[in-house]
Amino acid sequence: MSARDKTEEVLKKIHVYLATAEPFPGSSRKVVVDKNDFLGVLKELNVCIGEMIEEYEASEDSRDRATREHKKKSEEIKRDAKRDAEDIYAASIMYTDQALRRIQEAIDDARVKMGEVMSRTDDMLRDQRQIVKSNQMELISRLESLKDTDKYMRLITDENIRIQKEMEKAALDAAEAPKSDPATADRSKPEIRINTEYLDMLGLDVPLEDDDEGK
Repeated sequence: MSARDKTEEVLKKIHVYLATAEPFPGSSRKVVVDKNDFLGVLKELNVCIGEMIEEYEASEDSRDRATREHKKKSEEIKRDAKRDAEDIYAASIMYTDQALRRIQEAIDDARVKMGEVMSRTDDMLRDQRQIVKSNQMELISRLESLKDTDKYMRLITDENIRIQKEMEKAALDAAEAPKSDPATADRSKPEIRINTEYLDMLGLDVPLEDDDEGK
């Protein structure tokens, strides 16, 4: 039984004791009680009140301990949260540093690869230039071999004959076709001519048409 329950029992006992006590002669409010018995009941009440005070103090201590424990726990939680925040901040800095480092490495790698591509491209262009130059020299050599023969003039003559035939065929087709615009009827005959200036620049002799015709 708790001290509070014991106190309530003692108070009931005092109430019953006074209610059943013998009335004092000539008075309706006073009663006659046994001094030692009543002091014993009061002693019981004093003990109960003392126990209640002890329980209250114990509960206060418990609340104080609980408050201190709660405060201590709160401080620990704060310290843990602060430590976690610092760890997260440090981890974010490390991650950012690593990410930026990887970006720099990727840029350096891209620069190396671009340098390799540019080097290969330069080598390829140098080779292609050499091939073009070689073809140019071969062409010049062939032109040199043609200057003493009639092949050069024959090629030009054959081409002129081919163009003449195409023109004659076009004229025949135009005659058979509906009447065309007079403005386009008379056109000059195309003819291949020797570029003497280019041959002079190459240092080649200019073939003479009269020589070819004489042959």
